[in-house]
Amino acid sequence: MQIPKAHTPAAPTSKRRHTVALQVDWTVPKPMTRPNLAVAREGTMRSGRRFLGVAAILLGTMALAPSAAASSPIGQVLLTKTCDAYNHCTVQTSTNGPIPVGTQGFYLGPVFNNRLASRITLVTPDGATASGLCTLSYSTGLGTCTFAKGTGWLTGFHAAIAVSTSPDFSVFTWTGTYHFDR
Repeated sequence: MQIPKAHTPAAPTSKRRHTVALQVDWTVPKPMTRPNLAVAREGTMRSGRRFLGVAAILLGTMALAPSAAASSPIGQVLLTKTCDAYNHCTVQTSTNGPIPVGTQGFYLGPVFNNRLASRITLVTPDGATASGLCTLSYSTGLGTCTFAKGTGWLTGFHAAIAVSTSPDFSVFTWTGTYHFDR
């Protein structure tokens, strides 16, 4: 069904109210003839071929260009931390990696009865941050933390960390790898 074209006359210049009549053009366009239909299809095929050509060039360029993560140096993280509450910890030692002593970890929940599965934000003494997710089994004392973004000098920070604890859960050890996407 063809939707009619609406035409409205120009607005009156006086400040009095006027009723505006809507004029509708009910003419039906001519159907497409076979030659015109072939031209339309050819144009569609041509634009589809252009799209495939551009996509192939982009994919080829991405395959040949090294990725930022692959070119970033991969470093080791090794630190210990203690916690003064279920949602707050402080780094006590840091022998490897970009997370310095005094960095605070804020766990944003949720906390479960038998395990921790929580978002975490690390805040360094100078205010840089890193955000991620940590899990920890209370029965085994083992878990993982992953970080995928940061601010300040931790911008582009990514890490995969294994978490272990002392038998009394007083000291937590983080070991793993990190890199920066910059």
